[in-house]
Amino acid sequence: MASSARRMSIQPRTFPSDGFAALPKHEKFEEERLVGYKAEKFYPVRLGEVFQSRYQAVAKLGFGTASTVWLCRDLHENALVTLKVRIVGEDDTQELAISHYIKSIDAEHHPAKERLRVSLDDFRIRGPYGFHQCLVFETLGVTLTNLRDLFENRALEKTLLQKFLYMIVTGLDFLHQAGVVHTDLSPNNILVGADAIATSKVEQAELANPSPRKVLADRTIHLSYTMPTTYNPPVITDFGAARLGDPGRPSRPNLRKSDGHFQDTASGSPTSS
Repeated sequence: MASSARRMSIQPRTFPSDGFAALPKHEKFEEERLVGYKAEKFYPVRLGEVFQSRYQAVAKLGFGTASTVWLCRDLHENALVTLKVRIVGEDDTQELAISHYIKSIDAEHHPAKERLRVSLDDFRIRGPYGFHQCLVFETLGVTLTNLRDLFENRALEKTLLQKFLYMIVTGLDFLHQAGVVHTDLSPNNILVGADAIATSKVEQAELANPSPRKVLADRTIHLSYTMPTTYNPPVITDFGAARLGDPGRPSRPNLRKSDGHFQDTASGSPTSS
């Protein structure tokens, strides 16, 4: 990734400071409803805030026990990305380690690599109560769980399911060859690909009709957007619990293309292109 000193290709946008529905301060919303929630652990992201002179927060996408997730405009590349801001004292070192390892594998044109979400950038920011790790990812759509729930009987249509399963197995095969075990694979951490046009509508919606929020003295609690529904190829995410290394196999495969196939030259096992 380019350094934060690189000149912006576009200027940050100005987000409305009024015109939104004010949520009641005596009620809890979003991450506030988590068991054991402590406000001081979460970084108080502001819409329009620019991180590393590069990533401008344009909408909230979600939250968890250890992070909040934001749609950001990459001001260098003029593209939308996803920013995960971790709570104080909770670094996602394994996610980063696996991401760096996958990116280091010599298989740039292997189709299965596109089925794995790895970090695009990472950095740390100082908050009121300590430092927060930040991870930048490709922006994706809804989880397979959420997509499945849109169908009758909460089951994907057969043809779509077959298509998705093939792509997921292709991604898992790549991980297997690389000696990576996900350990926590489920429909909740397999996301469908995002549509760039649909995703940009989230940013436009926030600019035109600011989302409801609870404004407090030291932070603002924003309501999360739901990503537009798409049926793009699925991507395996969340390598925080992944393990590297498989006894009896090399820790780093050498995947090279030959006659339309990719082959792990250390083991001789082919994989389709």
